[in-house]
Amino acid sequence: MRRSSLFCLFLLSCAFGQQVSPPAPAGQLPEIVTITPDTIIAKINGKDFTASDLERLTKNLTGHVRDMAGTEPQMFLNQYAWSEKLTSEAEKMKVELTSPWKERLEDSRRQILVQGLIQRKRDDISISDEDVKKYFDANKDNFRQANAKVIFVSRASYSANLADGVVKTPDPLEAKRKADKVAKLAREGGDFVALAKEHSDDRATAEKSADLPYSFRSGSSEIPQNIREPIMKAKTGDIIGPIEHETGFYLFKVTSSGMSSLSEAKQDIVRNLKEAEVKRWMDELRTKASATLDHKAFWDTFVATNKLALGKKAEQKDQEPSK
Repeated sequence: MRRSSLFCLFLLSCAFGQQVSPPAPAGQLPEIVTITPDTIIAKINGKDFTASDLERLTKNLTGHVRDMAGTEPQMFLNQYAWSEKLTSEAEKMKVELTSPWKERLEDSRRQILVQGLIQRKRDDISISDEDVKKYFDANKDNFRQANAKVIFVSRASYSANLADGVVKTPDPLEAKRKADKVAKLAREGGDFVALAKEHSDDRATAEKSADLPYSFRSGSSEIPQNIREPIMKAKTGDIIGPIEHETGFYLFKVTSSGMSSLSEAKQDIVRNLKEAEVKRWMDELRTKASATLDHKAFWDTFVATNKLALGKKAEQKDQEPSK
């Protein structure tokens, strides 16, 4: 496993090979500087660190980690330098050759290889425009689309997107009561945009008229079914929710609904066809995999011992005082 993969979640993303701008005094446009892959942009533990090194480390960063890293590069490079020092110490002590770390590294390597294999297989699959149209014509009922506004009431212990960056730990029941209250106000004719500005914990949408930046499509599996289905069945103007999700409660107002065009549905169709082909290929490989249990007495004892241990564990849990 390469060191860079161990630290990729801690560094800012970088579009090397593009033009970047250094800091400039307030009110002035920054000077444009051309960065090449070989440009030395930092020193890490005394060694040159280039733009290509940064790109290699950060290409898989997403979400708030990426956003945060972009504002504090010094902090993230400090963390990387520290990580490199720790890794060097581990290598000196040959930690990777001792249990349980040796086995964990082997497991991680196996998982990464499988993920890479599946992704490469997915990337190698070619879907023709003819295949896309044929799928679209045969499944038009699956390609209804709708647009909606959203209000999100968080019950998570942490959200990077809360108003003013405030971290809060709401009572789950309080979150449900708040979501029900906002839904009632919306159904009674309340201004949905105003309600979002006042009550939504998703500030990114609340500050943009509560509009979701994407459309709901019945043929897409990216949005949870318990959210997607009621919206696809709704009419323009309907209030949907609150719908419970693991992070909180969602309330939607449908602003438009209808059929997707072929061009709008193409991306979902290509994804669906690729996933179907990947599944077929994996199922085929599964039929070629085999495992046989030898030494029946060993396995009988193994299973009996583990069942006994599980039973004792369940008993201990039942005897624990209620909190």
